[in-house]
Amino acid sequence: MGLSFGAFLSVRAAAFEKRLKVCIADPGSLSWAEGILNHFPAPIRQVLVGDGPDVLREAFTWTAQHTSLKWLVRDYAWKHGVREQDVFKALLAYDNTPVIDQIECETLVMDGTEEMARGQAKRLFDALKCPKHYILFDADSTAQAHCQIGAYSTASATLFDWLEGRL
Repeated sequence: MGLSFGAFLSVRAAAFEKRLKVCIADPGSLSWAEGILNHFPAPIRQVLVGDGPDVLREAFTWTAQHTSLKWLVRDYAWKHGVREQDVFKALLAYDNTPVIDQIECETLVMDGTEEMARGQAKRLFDALKCPKHYILFDADSTAQAHCQIGAYSTASATLFDWLEGRL
């Protein structure tokens, strides 16, 4: 089981580790870069993965005006061991599309209606060829946020119900 970026990695691990009986991705993600880059307006996305210092300066000026995105860039630079201006290019390498067909174990993809990487979990679920299940949490469940933050008991109960009889 993986949460957030760990969910991306858990799916990747399941593609290569054939001893796994189940895999749980919360939230699921097919392309980490796409999930992150979709937070930006289209012109900024093009700039962030483009080349040239003037282009990058424009993008980082825009990003610096948005505190949460500024934090995200710094955090990802640290986590991925790259300079801030290289974060988005580095994220392009995190794509499970080429290995998704290698997953054989039963896979649960969890998602929320207010998930940060909107649409990524469903894209992952749709791409899976193995036995699969999809759970979408909404406002009624109170578990609609990223990794069900604020409603872990609800998500855990649902998860353990799903796991019962599978392990």
